[in-house]
Order: sequence, then structure tokens, then C-alpha cells
Amino acid sequence: VRNAERIGGVYEDMIGFWRQRNANDAVKWSEEGKAAALQLATAAYSADNEKAAGALTALSSTCKSCHEAHREKIGEGKYRIK
Repeated sequence: VRNAERIGGVYEDMIGFWRQRNANDAVKWSEEGKAAALQLATAAYSADNEKAAGALTALSSTCKSCHEAHREKIGEGKYRIK
């Protein structure tokens, strides 16, 4: 629960970060990620493994979409924001 809540906070910060850069797609994914993190925390708190798995899948999807669109590899294990 604590980790999911922490991830939700990170997504909250990312919303502002991407808004400043006028990256509407990244703002959308950040908002969706925050919502998925909240769903994950709620499911974990209630020990609902099925809902937690669904929320984790949604959360992972937002990460992947944004990383593919807004990151570039600059070395082994190193990236920068485009």
C-alpha cells in the first residue's frame, strides 16, 4: 500500500513537470498512472489480488507509453528526456 501511494505521489509530480513542457500526452499518461496507483493502493489495502493485478497492468502501461515517447537512451542504462 505504501509503495503504491508513493508511486501515486511521483505521478502527481510528473503531471506538473509535463504540463510545464506542454507535453499533453505525458500529462495524460501521468494522470492515468496516478489513478492506477490509487487503484493499486486500494486493492492492496483490501487484499484484492485480482484488482491489484489489473491496476498494476494499467500502471505499467502508463510507464511504458511515456518512456517510449519521451526518453532516449544515451548509454548503457542511461537515458535522458527528449
